[in-house]
Amino acid sequence: MADHATSPEIVTTRLACGITLLVQPMAGVRSASITVAVPAGLTSEPEGRAGIAGIASEVLMRGAGDRDSRQLADAFDATGCTRHIDVAGRAMLLRGTMIADRFSEAVPLFADTVLSPRTESGTLEPARSLSMQALQSLADEPRERASIEARRRHYPEPYNRSSYGDKAGIEAVTLDDLRAWWDARAVAGGTVIGVAG
Repeated sequence: MADHATSPEIVTTRLACGITLLVQPMAGVRSASITVAVPAGLTSEPEGRAGIAGIASEVLMRGAGDRDSRQLADAFDATGCTRHIDVAGRAMLLRGTMIADRFSEAVPLFADTVLSPRTESGTLEPARSLSMQALQSLADEPRERASIEARRRHYPEPYNRSSYGDKAGIEAVTLDDLRAWWDARAVAGGTVIGVAG
């Protein structure tokens, strides 16, 4: 029978800024993974702006700080970091995996993505268009539509929301809406950073 080592203990630290940091050291691996959970999920979408979280998740991939979309992607690629963003009920999840030796180079890129995304007209409209296309694609996905409807009926508001938003909400989102919503949600209190590797 093979020996199965128990997982190393997860160390939880509350940083002075209010962020909760979870670290799971794993000496046997050469990679590192990070998840930044920002309290900007579906349940925090303002009335009449269903879909703003999905739009924000697209905008976050389109440049941050002094880097435009291509420069940010190139910077992540230079660290060997694969990344993606998911919208969940209570949080926006920014995730990445890289060789452990490059971890310290990737962390500032995640910080820029959260703290200084390029929320400008050049990023909003393509993100809105992608969100609208995703919503329209549901017409060809009966299983996904059924799942969304079951969630809508089973859970109370705001826990029954779909990550696709709705047409009216997606169309209504303005740059001011996006900036105000993200600035109010992307705060240290309630943000959790998990690191393993």
